[in-house]
Amino acid sequence: MPLISVILPHYKKNDPYLSECVSSFLQQTFSDFELLLIDNSQGSHSVLAERVSSTDSRIIYVYKDGIGKCAARNFGIDMAKGKFICFVDSDDYVKPNYLEALLSVFDRFPNASIAIGEGERVDENGVPLSSFSNANGEYTLISSNPYYAFCNAGRIGPWEHLILKDTIGKLRFNETIRTMEDRLFFMELYLNVREMVIISLPLYCYRTSPDSDTVFQGADWLNATHLERLFVSNRIFEIVRNKNAEKMVRDKALKSAIASCLSYYCGMYSFRHPIDGKAEFYRKQVLSYSKLEQPFCGVAARATLRFPRLFYVFLGRWLFSPKARQRRAKKRG
Repeated sequence: MPLISVILPHYKKNDPYLSECVSSFLQQTFSDFELLLIDNSQGSHSVLAERVSSTDSRIIYVYKDGIGKCAARNFGIDMAKGKFICFVDSDDYVKPNYLEALLSVFDRFPNASIAIGEGERVDENGVPLSSFSNANGEYTLISSNPYYAFCNAGRIGPWEHLILKDTIGKLRFNETIRTMEDRLFFMELYLNVREMVIISLPLYCYRTSPDSDTVFQGADWLNATHLERLFVSNRIFEIVRNKNAEKMVRDKALKSAIASCLSYYCGMYSFRHPIDGKAEFYRKQVLSYSKLEQPFCGVAARATLRFPRLFYVFLGRWLFSPKARQRRAKKRG
């Protein structure tokens, strides 16, 4: 059996980057792995994905008609034979030492459950845009409050991770949502992990392209997903509170939940959305949070809810416009 199972959902029939993604794994310095290519393109299978899968016996091709990215990842987890699991998106690629470097973490730290490398943003042609840290090859052990540590580090996502399959257990991605599903999955995973280790090497290449899922797509996209994002923020807060996590962890989750409520409530004004029952839902949710902890956040939340148009005039254009989002994304690197 292979030591590592790589899970690759593929839903675009003519994805121009799929071949590069698969090729980056076939060029790995560590070869004992299986690549589970889950073709979840809707209507009919992807000829491109099927053709790519025939190039190497380590690639296992499965067609699942339009089941969605989360369901495809869950199917891959159930199907995986490896001791370790990692996830990759079909429009990204990895460095040749990706698997070997992450696997070395478990030799050095035998109690670790998760190894995480650094990432590098590249444009649609693969030209580097930025790196998340200096590549010094050092190891950082996180043995307490992993949720809080990784919220601050911005590493709640499926990329760059190598995970012991037993650590995942019965945990699966939520198949009812389309956005922030990775944040919810890894938040729950981190809270059940004793040790995880970061290796400071840029191993994963995250592609920023015009048709990327994470590129902001305007008001229609926001309208379709803001309730899902609010659901994730609420769920994160509930789980952290029920886990009796330390106060700083609860504070972080509460601030995130309040910020999500405010951003999508006021975002409807900035995009001139109709103010309907959704806005009232945000209002009640923020007010309920403001009674729990973080008095200052509660005051700010109530003030913003009471004067959303004023918020839009002075801050809305700067905070919620596509250009503003791009500026902040560029600043985060």
